[in-house]
Amino acid sequence: MAKGALKKTYKQNTAFLSLAFNINLGVTVLYVFLKLVWGWNSLEVSNMVAAAFLLGMSWFIYFNLSSFGKATFDSEGTLIGAGTSLSSPGLIEYHWDLLYVNWSVEVLSLYSSWAWGLYGLAVAFAFYMLVSAVILPTCCAR
Repeated sequence: MAKGALKKTYKQNTAFLSLAFNINLGVTVLYVFLKLVWGWNSLEVSNMVAAAFLLGMSWFIYFNLSSFGKATFDSEGTLIGAGTSLSSPGLIEYHWDLLYVNWSVEVLSLYSSWAWGLYGLAVAFAFYMLVSAVILPTCCAR
């Protein structure tokens, strides 16, 4: 019974990571290709720093997620642990949200530099969670 749940989580994690890898690779290739080909005449140092930040952030989050969902096997190849389920709420869910925002910024910033404002949503949400989950319960607890 427990092995069935491990195998199910392992398959789900593998499917999630495979899809995320393919999307991440596709968005990265699209971004780099279009920035180098289409936007070559407007390419500045600030654009290259922004591109390095975007691409580094996407791959950092992806590798973080893959370490959360990493399965463990014994010496005979039997599944021991499936890793943390990548569909679980909490920290992993926030990683997925950041990855979606990052992909959106990468694609939309090819069209307009105003797309960088989407990162403001992540900062605003983090501030909201800090106030509602930490500061208010601490200050206003009776």
